[in-house]
Amino acid sequence: MKKIIIVIISFLLIFNCSFALSLGEALQKLPIIEENKLQKELDIRSLQGVIDAQYGASDFLKIDKRYGLGTSEHKRLEMKIAKETSLEKAKLGNKIKKMQYSLAENASVIGVRGLYTAALAAKGEYELSNLHYAVAKNNYVLAVKQLKNGDITEYQYKEKQIELNQAANVEALARIDYESYKQKLSVLLGVDVEIAPEQPRLDPLQSLDYYKAGIGNQITVKAPELQNQIIELDFEFYEDRFLIQNEKIERAYDDLWREYKTNKLAIKAAKLAAEKDIEKAYFDVNNMYLQTKSLQDNLFALDQRLVQMEELYQAGLIAENKLNQLKIQHKQLENAYHLASFSLNTKRQALVMATSVGPSYQESGVQ
Repeated sequence: MKKIIIVIISFLLIFNCSFALSLGEALQKLPIIEENKLQKELDIRSLQGVIDAQYGASDFLKIDKRYGLGTSEHKRLEMKIAKETSLEKAKLGNKIKKMQYSLAENASVIGVRGLYTAALAAKGEYELSNLHYAVAKNNYVLAVKQLKNGDITEYQYKEKQIELNQAANVEALARIDYESYKQKLSVLLGVDVEIAPEQPRLDPLQSLDYYKAGIGNQITVKAPELQNQIIELDFEFYEDRFLIQNEKIERAYDDLWREYKTNKLAIKAAKLAAEKDIEKAYFDVNNMYLQTKSLQDNLFALDQRLVQMEELYQAGLIAENKLNQLKIQHKQLENAYHLASFSLNTKRQALVMATSVGPSYQESGVQ
């Protein structure tokens, strides 16, 4: 009966693992991506309503001209503008919305990677606690024998027993912490995710000027530029406003011009801010690159030493605990390398996003 239960549990574990996706696969299934896809389709469909409204404005102007409805100059101008520009304005508005959707997706990706970093760190700590427990257990087993042989005192034996209990508690807490982060990721993404390190992207960066060339793509710059394109569509209809001499038309024109100038100032300020963000992101990547490369070199050297120690252990020349102590050092360095690698990749991704609509870099909490 016990064998059957073990087989069933093993099967369930394997079955569950088969549904765990890689981070890349899980990010493709982010709810916000599917929501934005549907929203984009709705935005496109809404253009038909704008076209209908243009026809309505055209019909109104024809009726007004034919029957002399006494419509004010301001109202006629509004309808003329609506007839001629509504569709183009809606298309420009959809461009702004599309950028907003992309920015939200970027923020979600960076946010998920931030939580994944915490899960990866928790996994490393849990694995490290396994090694500490193995050392404490070996020390305890040895203490039991030494106590029987009279080589140590009861007090020394109890010390090892306490150390074992403490190691077991740390391991249990580390496991709970790790499982908690896995659960948070599953809830956030709607799927189970495999917690695994990434290979660092150590290929050279382009020059800083290369990334700065993308400043104009950021939504903080592009959105007010598109808004001004919308305003420019109206300007030509106000060219003869001095001939009309209408107070409402004058006010409407002044409001448009004020908004246009405000957008110009916003564009200038956004370019300066975007340049600083890109510089920060660029130098963060460079610093993390150097840190990751150094950890990689140190880990490689420790890999070689660990191989030698394992050979000595297999030959019976060193105790298991001595090997385990080196494994602990190796695991600590490996954990640091994995976290640095993941952080490097995240920062590189944020830098690339900064040359498109924007990475939500400052809000991401990338460490």
